[in-house]
Amino acid sequence: MEATNNLCDEFIIGSGGSGTIYRAKFVMGEVVAIKRIWWKDDVFLDKSFAREVNTIGRIKHRRLVKLLGYCCNKMAGSNLLIYEYMENGSVYDWLHREQWRMGETLDWDTRLNLAVELAQGVEYLHNDCVPMIIHRDIK
Repeated sequence: MEATNNLCDEFIIGSGGSGTIYRAKFVMGEVVAIKRIWWKDDVFLDKSFAREVNTIGRIKHRRLVKLLGYCCNKMAGSNLLIYEYMENGSVYDWLHREQWRMGETLDWDTRLNLAVELAQGVEYLHNDCVPMIIHRDIK
């Protein structure tokens, strides 16, 4: 928790429907993304978290962010998922950055390459995983 000063707001790099994402840099220099999911006294949500850890933990593909670890701490009121850090941001970041709106745009070859690589990751989830995985929040 030192790497994020106890998940302080200054380390937030994103948020979504299921949690807040923080950037953490460890003493040895490794950088990771930590997704904090608030724990609720709900059996469904608890099972959902366990299912997500098991599912994400077993899939491996070069187009998908890797789950490195997790932490369940009901006393702290949240669960943590630890992912590899994407230094260059997400696909969403690249397509919707403020600088792109100010005149600079990605060229069409780059956009096509992003679309193909994204499709390869989704194809893996849908066709190569058993059971198949339907992703609801592609970024």
